[in-house]
Amino acid sequence: MKTNKHLVSILAGLTFVFTSILPVQAAFVFIPIDPIIPILTNPLYVDCSTGLDTNNGITKSTPVKTITWAFALANAGTQTNYQIYVSEGTCASETLPFLITAKDISLYGGYYNNFASRDPINHLTQIKGKNVNVIEITNHSAVLSGFKIYDQTLGDATIKIDNTAAGDNSVTIDGVEINTVTAVFGAIYAEVETGDTLNISGNYINNLSTFGSAISVIGSGTTKIYNNFIYDVLGGISAESSTVYNNIISKFTGVGLNLKANIKAYNNTIVNGNTGISMAAAYSGVEFRNNLSAYNSGKGLSIANPATYSNNGYFDNGTAHTLGTLDVSCDPKLANINSTSTYDYKLGADSTCIDKGTEVSAVTKDYFGAVRKKDGNNDAIFATDIGAHEADGDTAAAPSITAVTASPNTFSPNADGTNDSTTLSYTLNVNSNVIVAIYDDSLTLVKQLTDEVQGSGVHNVSWDGKNTGGTTMAAANYTYRITAQNSESPADSEQGVVTIDLGTTPNPSTLCSGFTDISFNDPMCPAITYVKDQGIFQGYPDGSFKPYNIINRVETTKVVLEGFNITLLADNGTNLGFNDVVLHEWYMTYLRTGKAQGIIEGYPDGSFRPTQQVNRVEMLKIFLETSSEDLALNVTNPPYPDTPINQWYIVYVQFSKLHALVDAAANGNFYPAEGMQRGDVAELFYRAHQEGII
Repeated sequence: MKTNKHLVSILAGLTFVFTSILPVQAAFVFIPIDPIIPILTNPLYVDCSTGLDTNNGITKSTPVKTITWAFALANAGTQTNYQIYVSEGTCASETLPFLITAKDISLYGGYYNNFASRDPINHLTQIKGKNVNVIEITNHSAVLSGFKIYDQTLGDATIKIDNTAAGDNSVTIDGVEINTVTAVFGAIYAEVETGDTLNISGNYINNLSTFGSAISVIGSGTTKIYNNFIYDVLGGISAESSTVYNNIISKFTGVGLNLKANIKAYNNTIVNGNTGISMAAAYSGVEFRNNLSAYNSGKGLSIANPATYSNNGYFDNGTAHTLGTLDVSCDPKLANINSTSTYDYKLGADSTCIDKGTEVSAVTKDYFGAVRKKDGNNDAIFATDIGAHEADGDTAAAPSITAVTASPNTFSPNADGTNDSTTLSYTLNVNSNVIVAIYDDSLTLVKQLTDEVQGSGVHNVSWDGKNTGGTTMAAANYTYRITAQNSESPADSEQGVVTIDLGTTPNPSTLCSGFTDISFNDPMCPAITYVKDQGIFQGYPDGSFKPYNIINRVETTKVVLEGFNITLLADNGTNLGFNDVVLHEWYMTYLRTGKAQGIIEGYPDGSFRPTQQVNRVEMLKIFLETSSEDLALNVTNPPYPDTPINQWYIVYVQFSKLHALVDAAANGNFYPAEGMQRGDVAELFYRAHQEGII
């Protein structure tokens, strides 16, 4: 034991404020980034509720009752390593500490359903502490994963590691909650030497009364400390020869992040404490970037020796300090710095810390698993954010323009109300600054239609045939050019030709079902012909179909009722309980029928919002729920990169993909929040008809 040697090191820089620490009800949200997959080599099974210590523990049907007895069986066994699997429930009658000193022993919690399934978050394994260390590891390897330790009243640490002897040992501590603990040196105290590896990730440490940091690591081993949430402690993390990143440290009375020799610290969020980041004069080889130190009563940063650092963010700390050349003062706009929910430590949407970091190769995701870097403030500049959270936005990528069309390709801007403009439509894969311009046959600029940052998805830009001065151009061919550029390389540019024909009457033989803005050879023509013939769509009074217009709520109600041949109820002259509809308007018979069928409903404020646009997944939901299709799908993988399986709409998107009802974009994304275009609705009905759905 090296207590005296390292006691001063652990306590250095800490400010002692002795308070009565009360248990906190945790709302911690643990999101595993790289979940530990147990290896079934030499398993032993523990069920603290129904097991028997007279069992042998080697099968799922014969679990022992205590973890203590499982350790005894492992130490008495003939193998050099064992894995102990513990079912959900509370293990309160253990003999502590559990010793991993003679063999490599791993401990996994969170099992249920007779050990057939594992979910440490919703099927919690709890170990009640005592007045000693709970787990001690000495010169051996182990994995500790998926359980909670609580109510430890004394000891050096909750988990103590002494891997200082020769030998390449590996220890992983992942997804462990340590709550309401009194221990001298902290929750996790480790000494590791060259050749040893230590990974401490995804843990939650709360309500800790110690003389040291929650996590302390000493020695020259290879250590990673990341994605941990530390709350209500004396000190947060104190480490040397470690890479420390994406940790959230809040409500501490000493030092949040204590930097020692050869530490690399990136993208940590350190708030609501005393001194945010500290480094004593005795240490060198320190590098720290992209850390957020805010709302601390003392200094945001206190360093007594030269170090390599940049792009750290500081805000509203009690004692001012001089910023480094590339450091910034930025407001994180956190929701609640006294919260035990990690979501409250996300950067606010308008935070000035967004895009202020620098790219670090060791940190490719944030605390919540989101890929870094993103364009969190929609300015077409992709950069890492400061702190543990990467704000939502498009993931960095070079721009790509696809699905470019001009409709109608030939138009006549002669103010006769027919084809007076053309619409350029295109899909953008990622936030970019987009310039759309028109050129004549000598490539002289006629008019710049747009120069703005646009997000990923489908975009439409119209040209009325006029130049910058407002003069209608002569009949001729004109080149349109769409250019997209952001902070990534290279830029992308697509172009095509549109034709101005100042004639007044389109040639009927070139039209699709008589619609003046769709040609007979347009890929959408078969679908548009179908919906017109079925009476689902009639088009607009000017003879156009407007395939790129976004469908709204009343239009959606109409086409769904017509498409599924639902008998319409007559308008009864009332507002149906909606305070924003117009009595006797054309759509009231559809709203009455839709409400009676349970297809539509209003909003809590009494409105229906008839002209509100409908997005792609909303359209799929109303369409498929109106059909008689079986939607009981088991979705195990995201149908598209931008449709996570935990979203409410996932079964509708999966069904759509299985039956090819709605296409994804050329880049593979579905863009669920994009407005549903009328042309896509026509395709939806046409393809559903081909599939036998309607």
